[in-house]
Amino acid sequence: MAKIFEITANQFVNLAKEQPLQLIDIREPNEYASENIASALSMPLSQLDINQLNALAQEKTLVFHCLSGMRTFNNASRFAEVNAAEIFILTGGLNGWKRSGLVTVVNP
Repeated sequence: MAKIFEITANQFVNLAKEQPLQLIDIREPNEYASENIASALSMPLSQLDINQLNALAQEKTLVFHCLSGMRTFNNASRFAEVNAAEIFILTGGLNGWKRSGLVTVVNP
């Protein structure tokens, strides 16, 4: 069972320089399609596959996010099931990322 930690967007950027991280966007496909973080994988909460997450966690540390951070925070117990030492939740989600001045991909 993974331990869950929160990480800010700026902490993510710094930690990514030291170890391989994988952002996972748990929003629904239409939300991801309208705006996303370029390096994030789309894995909607409604279709979350623990086996796929376990495979990813063997290569990289997983960092989950949604729009505001609430969906991610409310589902932390599901992420804790991943076979990894630690999992991160992006504080403030996509909105926190943008508030930190980091870029997103916006599709009209």
